[in-house]
Amino acid sequence: VNGIHYSDIALRRIILTKPNSYDQAQPFRIYSISKPINGIVTINAEHISYDMSGYPVKGAVEHYAWYVNDVFNHIRTNSVYPCPFEFSSDITEEKKESNLSKPRSIRSFLGTEEGLLSLFGGEWEFDRYHVTLHKQRGTNRGVYIEYGKNLIDVTQDEKCSEMYTAVYP
Repeated sequence: VNGIHYSDIALRRIILTKPNSYDQAQPFRIYSISKPINGIVTINAEHISYDMSGYPVKGAVEHYAWYVNDVFNHIRTNSVYPCPFEFSSDITEEKKESNLSKPRSIRSFLGTEEGLLSLFGGEWEFDRYHVTLHKQRGTNRGVYIEYGKNLIDVTQDEKCSEMYTAVYP
Protein backbone atom coordinates (compact mmCIF):
# COMPACT_ATOMS: atom_id res chain seq x y z
CA VAL A 1 0.00 0.00 0.00
CA ASN A 2 3.03 2.27 0.20
CA GLY A 3 3.84 1.89 -3.51
CA ILE A 4 3.86 5.02 -5.64
CA HIS A 5 1.10 3.69 -7.94
CA TYR A 6 -1.10 2.01 -5.33
CA SER A 7 -3.73 4.75 -5.61
CA ASP A 8 -3.95 4.10 -9.39
CA ILE A 9 -4.92 0.45 -8.94
CA ALA A 10 -8.63 -0.17 -9.47
CA LEU A 11 -10.92 -2.91 -10.78
CA ARG A 12 -11.06 -3.20 -14.61
CA ARG A 13 -7.86 -1.15 -15.04
CA ILE A 14 -5.08 -2.55 -17.19
CA ILE A 15 -1.58 -3.24 -15.92
CA LEU A 16 1.39 -3.99 -18.18
CA THR A 17 3.77 -6.65 -16.91
CA LYS A 18 5.96 -9.51 -18.09
CA PRO A 19 4.13 -12.88 -17.86
CA ASN A 20 7.47 -14.74 -17.74
CA SER A 21 11.18 -14.13 -18.19
CA TYR A 22 11.32 -14.41 -22.01
CA ASP A 23 8.13 -12.74 -23.38
CA GLN A 24 7.54 -9.01 -23.75
CA ALA A 25 5.29 -7.19 -21.28
CA GLN A 26 1.60 -7.98 -21.77
CA PRO A 27 -1.58 -6.11 -20.74
CA PHE A 28 -3.65 -7.71 -17.97
CA ARG A 29 -7.08 -6.51 -16.77
CA ILE A 30 -7.54 -6.37 -12.98
CA TYR A 31 -10.56 -8.41 -11.83
CA SER A 32 -10.03 -8.58 -8.06
CA ILE A 33 -8.10 -6.72 -5.37
CA SER A 34 -7.69 -8.05 -1.83
CA LYS A 35 -7.99 -5.87 1.23
CA PRO A 36 -4.62 -4.91 2.68
CA ILE A 37 -3.28 -7.27 5.33
CA ASN A 38 -0.18 -5.87 7.04
CA GLY A 39 0.25 -3.51 4.06
CA ILE A 40 0.29 -6.36 1.50
CA VAL A 41 -2.33 -6.41 -1.30
CA THR A 42 -3.03 -9.24 -3.75
CA ILE A 43 -4.13 -8.17 -7.22
CA ASN A 44 -5.59 -10.74 -9.63
CA ALA A 45 -5.64 -9.95 -13.34
CA GLU A 46 -6.16 -11.93 -16.54
CA HIS A 47 -4.65 -11.42 -19.98
CA ILE A 48 -6.39 -8.79 -22.10
CA SER A 49 -7.44 -11.54 -24.54
CA TYR A 50 -10.13 -12.54 -22.02
CA ASP A 51 -11.86 -9.26 -22.89
CA MET A 52 -12.95 -10.96 -26.14
CA SER A 53 -15.67 -12.69 -24.10
CA GLY A 54 -17.39 -9.31 -23.81
CA TYR A 55 -17.52 -8.56 -27.55
CA PRO A 56 -20.68 -10.04 -29.11
CA VAL A 57 -20.59 -10.98 -32.80
CA LYS A 58 -23.58 -11.47 -35.07
CA GLY A 59 -24.09 -14.97 -36.50
CA ALA A 60 -22.45 -15.85 -39.78
CA VAL A 61 -24.15 -16.34 -43.12
CA GLU A 62 -23.97 -20.00 -44.14
CA HIS A 63 -21.05 -20.76 -46.46
CA TYR A 64 -20.29 -23.88 -48.44
CA ALA A 65 -16.76 -23.84 -47.05
CA TRP A 66 -14.93 -21.81 -44.42
CA TYR A 67 -11.31 -20.71 -44.20
CA VAL A 68 -9.76 -19.38 -40.99
CA ASN A 69 -9.43 -15.91 -42.53
CA ASP A 70 -13.15 -15.98 -43.51
CA VAL A 71 -14.00 -16.34 -39.82
CA PHE A 72 -11.56 -13.57 -38.84
CA ASN A 73 -13.14 -11.26 -41.46
CA HIS A 74 -16.60 -12.14 -40.17
CA ILE A 75 -15.55 -11.28 -36.61
CA ARG A 76 -14.08 -7.93 -37.71
CA THR A 77 -17.10 -6.88 -39.77
CA ASN A 78 -19.87 -8.25 -37.52
CA SER A 79 -18.63 -7.40 -34.02
CA VAL A 80 -21.34 -5.36 -32.31
CA TYR A 81 -18.65 -3.12 -30.75
CA PRO A 82 -15.39 -2.05 -32.46
CA CYS A 83 -12.90 -4.89 -31.95
CA PRO A 84 -9.40 -3.83 -30.80
CA PHE A 85 -7.89 -7.25 -31.60
CA GLU A 86 -6.01 -8.30 -34.75
CA PHE A 87 -6.12 -11.90 -36.02
CA SER A 88 -3.85 -14.04 -38.19
CA SER A 89 -3.16 -17.70 -38.95
CA ASP A 90 -0.85 -19.94 -40.95
CA ILE A 91 -3.66 -22.49 -41.52
CA THR A 92 -4.89 -22.46 -45.14
CA GLU A 93 -7.15 -25.54 -45.34
CA GLU A 94 -10.88 -25.19 -45.92
CA LYS A 95 -13.59 -26.86 -43.85
CA LYS A 96 -16.90 -27.85 -45.37
CA GLU A 97 -20.23 -28.14 -43.58
CA SER A 98 -19.19 -25.85 -40.73
CA ASN A 99 -21.97 -24.19 -38.76
CA LEU A 100 -20.99 -20.73 -37.53
CA SER A 101 -24.48 -19.23 -37.73
CA LYS A 102 -25.12 -18.57 -34.03
CA PRO A 103 -24.35 -15.14 -32.58
CA ARG A 104 -21.74 -15.39 -29.81
CA SER A 105 -18.72 -13.66 -28.34
CA ILE A 106 -15.42 -13.33 -30.19
CA ARG A 107 -13.84 -15.71 -27.67
CA SER A 108 -16.42 -18.42 -28.44
CA PHE A 109 -15.96 -17.96 -32.19
CA LEU A 110 -12.31 -18.81 -31.55
CA GLY A 111 -12.64 -21.95 -29.50
CA THR A 112 -15.91 -23.66 -28.53
CA GLU A 113 -17.35 -26.88 -29.96
CA GLU A 114 -18.27 -24.95 -33.09
CA GLY A 115 -15.37 -22.47 -33.03
CA LEU A 116 -12.14 -22.21 -34.99
CA LEU A 117 -10.10 -24.41 -32.68
CA SER A 118 -12.48 -27.36 -32.95
CA LEU A 119 -12.88 -26.91 -36.72
CA PHE A 120 -9.27 -26.36 -37.76
CA GLY A 121 -7.16 -27.53 -34.81
CA GLY A 122 -3.95 -25.73 -34.03
CA GLU A 123 -2.70 -23.73 -31.07
CA TRP A 124 -3.46 -20.15 -30.04
CA GLU A 125 -0.93 -17.43 -29.28
CA PHE A 126 -2.14 -14.27 -27.56
CA ASP A 127 0.39 -11.44 -27.82
CA ARG A 128 -1.02 -8.20 -26.50
CA TYR A 129 -3.90 -7.36 -28.88
CA HIS A 130 -2.72 -9.76 -31.60
CA VAL A 131 -4.22 -13.26 -31.78
CA THR A 132 -2.60 -15.96 -33.91
CA LEU A 133 -3.85 -19.47 -34.66
CA HIS A 134 -0.75 -21.56 -35.41
CA LYS A 135 -0.87 -24.93 -37.12
CA GLN A 136 1.69 -26.04 -34.55
CA ARG A 137 3.40 -24.00 -31.88
CA GLY A 138 6.45 -24.98 -29.89
CA THR A 139 8.29 -28.28 -29.85
CA ASN A 140 7.39 -31.63 -28.31
CA ARG A 141 10.31 -32.40 -26.03
CA GLY A 142 8.81 -35.63 -24.70
CA VAL A 143 8.22 -34.28 -21.18
CA TYR A 144 5.15 -35.51 -19.29
CA ILE A 145 3.59 -33.91 -16.25
CA GLU A 146 2.96 -36.48 -13.52
CA TYR A 147 1.44 -35.83 -10.11
CA GLY A 148 3.98 -36.47 -7.35
CA LYS A 149 6.91 -36.37 -9.74
CA ASN A 150 7.11 -32.96 -11.42
CA LEU A 151 3.64 -31.75 -10.33
CA ILE A 152 3.46 -31.43 -6.57
CA ASP A 153 0.44 -29.17 -5.99
CA VAL A 154 -2.87 -28.38 -7.69
CA THR A 155 -5.19 -25.48 -6.87
CA GLN A 156 -8.71 -25.14 -8.24
CA ASP A 157 -9.97 -21.61 -8.90
CA GLU A 158 -13.56 -20.55 -9.30
CA LYS A 159 -14.40 -17.74 -11.71
CA CYS A 160 -17.43 -16.05 -13.12
CA SER A 161 -15.97 -15.89 -16.65
CA GLU A 162 -18.92 -17.85 -18.08
CA MET A 163 -21.31 -15.15 -16.91
CA TYR A 164 -23.25 -13.33 -19.66
CA THR A 165 -21.88 -9.83 -20.24
CA ALA A 166 -23.99 -8.87 -23.24
CA VAL A 167 -27.19 -9.93 -24.98
CA TYR A 168 -27.62 -9.59 -28.72
CA PRO A 169 -31.28 -10.14 -29.68
